[in-house]
Amino acid sequence: MATPLTGPVRALLDWMQGALEELYEIRTGYRVSDFVTTEAALLGLAGGSRSWAPEQLLVRAGPEGADVSVFLDEALLETLAQCPPARGLDEGNLAAFCTVLEGVSHFVYLAWNLFHDREVRRLELELQAEVDKYALVTAITLAQRGWPAEGVVTRLFHGFRYAPGLSGNELRRYRAANEYAHRYCDGLQRRFLRRGRSLPLTRELRRFYRLRHERKLRHIRAGAWAG
Repeated sequence: MATPLTGPVRALLDWMQGALEELYEIRTGYRVSDFVTTEAALLGLAGGSRSWAPEQLLVRAGPEGADVSVFLDEALLETLAQCPPARGLDEGNLAAFCTVLEGVSHFVYLAWNLFHDREVRRLELELQAEVDKYALVTAITLAQRGWPAEGVVTRLFHGFRYAPGLSGNELRRYRAANEYAHRYCDGLQRRFLRRGRSLPLTRELRRFYRLRHERKLRHIRAGAWAG
């Protein structure tokens, strides 16, 4: 279920998807902009609903496969269209960028795993999205002045609040994803970025992306990648 998007918004979403696919050396064969909707009412996500969120991946099983939609709040897309993240990140667009990127990340990771006939768990989607935020925010801030990349972990994993109205299972899942991703990204920061080793960082991120869910968790708990 897609919503007609403006040219700049489609270009923005495709740029974000392209950045992820280039980083991880993958191809999904689909464009996320073809699956995005901004119409919450069409998806039963009215603002008064407990389940409403500015970004959601919706998957419905059908007779011919999965029907996928990515809901993104229109205000977030407008913010990024006015302040393109490719030109830099700041306090005016970082939150919107991370939320939209989460939706793009979910779509890309789901599509890649379905192509390889692999099941995907909800925690796995959330964990990878947190790592994707770290990876792209780091890449952008390394290329701009004024926002040192060593502060990315602090900006992403501290000082945020979980959305009100989450169920117990949802809250536990988001907390687990945040805690695992925080541990992993903090280790990446210490081992690679603080030593100026961007190429080994990319190799580690690509390896992690391809691990199955349980191996991802064991990899983080082992901590060998953190040096």
